[in-house]
Amino acid sequence: MEIDLRPYRIGGEVTGDWTGPYGVNADGAVLVRPDRFIAWRSKGPGTAAELEKALRTVLAR
Repeated sequence: MEIDLRPYRIGGEVTGDWTGPYGVNADGAVLVRPDRFIAWRSKGPGTAAELEKALRTVLAR
């Protein structure tokens, strides 16, 4: 599947706890659509297969 994604890492420069509101741990992952809807989240490090499944669902592919 060829999709242009722009990953962003939230790290040390961020103030406050972003993990609680997103429902993940510090090593978790969140897929947020451009309209700010949370399309997928993984409490810990997500796998490539999990992310691909989420993308296929969100994009209906």
